[in-house]
Amino acid sequence: MKQKDAILDGSLKGEEFSSIFRGCLALIGLIYILLIRDTLTPRAIFVGYVACSVLAVHCIIIAAFIRIPNIYQSKWFRLVQYLSSTIDVAIVSWGLWAAGGGIRIFKSYIFLTYFIFVIFAAYRYSRSLTLYTAALSIGVYISMFLFAVRNNMIAIGTVSQEYGGPYVSLAGMILKLLILVLAAVSLSFNTSHISKFMKRKRKLFKNTEQQLQKSYKIRTILQRYLSKNLVTHILDTATDVAPERIKASVLFVDFRNFSQISVAMGLEDIAHYLNIYLSKIADIVLAHNGIVDKYTGDGLMAVFRDTASNGGESCNAVRTALEIKTAIDRFNEHNKDILYNQYQNSAVLHDLEVGMAINTGDVIAGSIGSEQRKEYTVIGPAVNLAARLGNMNKKLGVTILISDNTYKDSKDQVKVALMGRYRIRGFDNSIKIYELVEWKDHTPSAVSDGTNIELGQVAMT
Repeated sequence: MKQKDAILDGSLKGEEFSSIFRGCLALIGLIYILLIRDTLTPRAIFVGYVACSVLAVHCIIIAAFIRIPNIYQSKWFRLVQYLSSTIDVAIVSWGLWAAGGGIRIFKSYIFLTYFIFVIFAAYRYSRSLTLYTAALSIGVYISMFLFAVRNNMIAIGTVSQEYGGPYVSLAGMILKLLILVLAAVSLSFNTSHISKFMKRKRKLFKNTEQQLQKSYKIRTILQRYLSKNLVTHILDTATDVAPERIKASVLFVDFRNFSQISVAMGLEDIAHYLNIYLSKIADIVLAHNGIVDKYTGDGLMAVFRDTASNGGESCNAVRTALEIKTAIDRFNEHNKDILYNQYQNSAVLHDLEVGMAINTGDVIAGSIGSEQRKEYTVIGPAVNLAARLGNMNKKLGVTILISDNTYKDSKDQVKVALMGRYRIRGFDNSIKIYELVEWKDHTPSAVSDGTNIELGQVAMT
C-alpha cells in the first residue's frame, strides 16, 4: 500500500495529529504547573515536570517514527500505535496519582483527562485501538481506586457524603465509568463507519487511478493508428464513427525491393526490421494529422482529411510523402554499412527504395465491416485511383506520383514535373499525373531524420 493510500485511510494522518496534540498537551501542562507552583508541594511539581517531559519525548519519538518512508506498510506500525496509547495512559495515571493523591483523583474532574487519549485513539480511525485505550483507562482507574480503598487512602460513602466530606461514593464511580464506556463505544462506532468510508474512498481512488491508467494506455495505443481527434471521438462517445462523405487525400507507401532485402536478412529478423521502418513512417504521418488506415504487408495506406475544406489535406499528404522520402534517403546514407557488417550479405547493400502515390477526392469515411468486427477506413473511387497510381510510379521510374486534384490543392507549396495524361484502369477519362519533386523552401522536419532509425539493432539475440 502506498503512503498516499495510508493518508486516505486516515490512520497515519490521525497518528500525526495525535502526536502534535500530545506535544501541545505537554506544553500546556508545563505552563499550568509554572502558574500554580506556589500551591503545589515540591513532590507534585517534580512529578508534573517529569510527566510533561516524558510526554514531550514520547511526542518527538512518534513524530519521527511516522516520518519513516512507507512506515504504514510495516507490520510494526499498528503495534507502535497500541504501545503509544499504553504509554499515554500510563503517563497520565502515574502523574495524577503521584501528584494529586488518592482523594483528589476520585473526587475531581481530573478523571476527564482519560477522555483526551480515547479521542486520540479515535482520530487514528481504528475501532479496536479506541476500545483498547478506553478499556485500559478504565482498568487503570479501577485499579487505582481498589488500591486506595485497600490501603485506607479513601473512605467509601454515599453520594451526599461525597459532596459533603472526604468520601467517594460507589455510585459516583460507576457513573464516571459508564460515561467513559458510553463515550468509547460511541467513538468506536463512529470511527468504524469513518474507517469503512475511508477504505471505500481509497478503493474508489485506486479503481479510478487504474481506469485512468488503462484509458491512457488505450488512448496511446489507438493514436498509433488513428488521429487524436478520431480517438477522442471514439473514447468520449463510445460509439462507432458513422460513415460520412468527406474530402480526403489518400497516400499509399510501398517498399519496392523489400522482398530481396528480406531474403538476405532471414525470416527471424524481417518482422523487427519492418516494424522499425513502419513505425518511423507512421510517426511522420501522425505528425501531419494523418491516419494510418492500414498496413499493406511491406507498406501502408494513410488518409489525410481537412475539416476546414481549404485544401490542407493535400498539403499534409505531400509534405508527409516528401519527409518519408527524406527519411529513407538518410537511412540509406547512414546505415548501409551497419546492415552489411551485421549480415555479411551484399544483398542488403541495395538502397531501400520506396514508392508513393497520392490522390485527393471525395471518399466515404467511417466504421466499415460486420457487427463482429469493424475498422475505420475510407472507400471510394478516389482511394482506388491512389492505389492505381502506386502501381504506376515504379514503371515510370519516379518515387512520388500525385494526381491533378492533389496538385491543384497544393500547387503553391510544391514543385512538380508533369508526367502527362494516362488511361487508368477503372476510370473512363484519362488522368493527368505529376511527379512530386520537392516542397518549396522545404526544410525537412525533425521527424524525418533518417539517422534516428536505429536499424543497427535489427539482429535478434
